[in-house]
Amino acid sequence: MIQTPSPYLALLVDSLKSDAKKIVDHWSTLESVTEIFDLYGIGKRRFAATYGLDIFNYLIGVIEGSQKIGDCPVMSKLVNFLLDKHITPKDVFIICMGLRRALIAYMFERHQSRIEEFDLLLEELSVILDQNLAGVLEIFTVRYEKQHDRLIHLSTQEKKLRQISRIINFIETKILIFQNGNILLCNQPLLRLLGGFQYQRALCAF
Repeated sequence: MIQTPSPYLALLVDSLKSDAKKIVDHWSTLESVTEIFDLYGIGKRRFAATYGLDIFNYLIGVIEGSQKIGDCPVMSKLVNFLLDKHITPKDVFIICMGLRRALIAYMFERHQSRIEEFDLLLEELSVILDQNLAGVLEIFTVRYEKQHDRLIHLSTQEKKLRQISRIINFIETKILIFQNGNILLCNQPLLRLLGGFQYQRALCAF
């Protein structure tokens, strides 16, 4: 369902469009946001150019009534990017709050004296940002949990392999274990037969 245009925010669409880069730059250079970027090796300029402006333009579309609220297409790309950095849900929340802070600061700086119903304007903005934040955190939480479960599975599998490796190394029979057509494990007696650790490195390359 398309969001009904926000009447007070709609008055500022032209101003928001013309100052989009300024607002996004402010967002990506807030201290709370840059601390997270520095921690995870995220470039401020890259973030602003690759994600920030598209997210901001989507918000303008929500205000105009041409975009669905809480369903930003570029947000899925951002979530994947952040997950690749192993970022936490808390830090994602702080990044999203940075956009709210940048927008509110802009409203106070440029438009507080121009709009009589300024509180209503901020309320409209909060409704949009809250629903979008909820959408972002829902997407991130689902994918974060899947990633976490996958890491636990890999860790458990690795632990099992170490246990199996210790067991088969005590067996004098030469043992070679395959999985999905690839060499998974072999024991020390087999390695000694095949030429020691140099051949072990060759096996690992398969």
